[in-house]
Amino acid sequence: MLKYQLIQVYTSESARCQGHPAALAIVDAIRGLRIAARCQASRCQAGCYENGETSSDRMEILSYNAPVKIEIIVPNAEAKKVTDKLMELLPDGIIAVSELNVLSHKADGRLLPGHLLVCDVMSISPRAVHPEASLPEAANILLREKFKALPVVDAQNHPVGIVSQDDLLERGLPLRLDLLALLGPEQWPSALQPLEGKTVGEIMSRPVCVVREHAQLAEAVELMLKRDFKCLPVVDDAGVLCGTLARLDIFKVITTHTDDSVKEEERAHAVRKVKEVMRMDMHTVAPDTPLEDVMKVIDANDIRKVAVVSGDKLLLGIISDRDLFGLFHHHVSWWDHLAGRFTFTEMGKRHRDWVKLADMRTAGELMKKEVVTVNENATIDEAIKLMTEFKLKQLPVTDTAGHFIGLVGRDTILQLCLR
Repeated sequence: MLKYQLIQVYTSESARCQGHPAALAIVDAIRGLRIAARCQASRCQAGCYENGETSSDRMEILSYNAPVKIEIIVPNAEAKKVTDKLMELLPDGIIAVSELNVLSHKADGRLLPGHLLVCDVMSISPRAVHPEASLPEAANILLREKFKALPVVDAQNHPVGIVSQDDLLERGLPLRLDLLALLGPEQWPSALQPLEGKTVGEIMSRPVCVVREHAQLAEAVELMLKRDFKCLPVVDDAGVLCGTLARLDIFKVITTHTDDSVKEEERAHAVRKVKEVMRMDMHTVAPDTPLEDVMKVIDANDIRKVAVVSGDKLLLGIISDRDLFGLFHHHVSWWDHLAGRFTFTEMGKRHRDWVKLADMRTAGELMKKEVVTVNENATIDEAIKLMTEFKLKQLPVTDTAGHFIGLVGRDTILQLCLR
């Protein structure tokens, strides 16, 4: 059961709020709060007031000033906003509040249900560090927890900054965290050595951007897109860190709240097909492309993946920088990483003999053939389910014949949440 409150207002037609009929003013005010509240006003058939005045809609009784009843159903966490606004607006009437157990709250099939708050979705008990913590300590947490950013808090657990993978790379981390994780914990101390002697407080990004736990989820999505954040610290009303909100958390909740009983054509998404939102920004190579040329494509364009396609654009496989790193990391010395942070192209040149011994000289020999794809005519819901299940940031799009025609990414999906 969902915990809600039913707020009832009893007033009259003659009541005015800032010069407007009370009922209309209250409905406008509730809409202006931009919360998951349902509000409706009704004019009563008959009634009486405390001063003895009576009202009826019977023609033979001349009367005016009919009673008006306004009902507002709102999640518990948002109820105080409503009652505070009513106390401010209502010049004459009665306000009553009661607890309400709601079995279901559906918002006409929108991609992101309007009633969801950040606290409904966030990950609780977040990991955090203090400003005096060492950089290797922070990096170890990020490596083990699979995060890309870590909140930094003061003694009262108030966020004062955030330390990210980019911050660590700028201070000497030789590899991205996901690549470093491939090496295993026994090699992490050597890789983190350049970070020794530095503290989190010296490099953390500040001021930190946070979101309140009772904010609408849509507001958090808007903030993440506007600032290009992958994760947001969540604070309670006292400003204390109480959770984190990541893009994957949002995708999971979209999947959970998809109402499969609603027909596709009845969903409220303005865009329903993958082909309407996909984009073409993945580089492609042929299966016979030399491995060194694949490395050059990845290095030159600062990308993490290339698609391997046939002459008629059939998708054959994907090569990621993780695949390239996996080819080298058992052979490449730490001096290669620590002394120069060599690109894949440079590592290929230095270890050409190793590449030949590995019997992987072309894109077709290294590519992964088991690729999760989505058809261009699939619904947005189908794409979201695949991206959530396989934890994908980008999903290759193919036509009915299997030709590679584009990508759909998390950013694109999150944009739809705001429509």
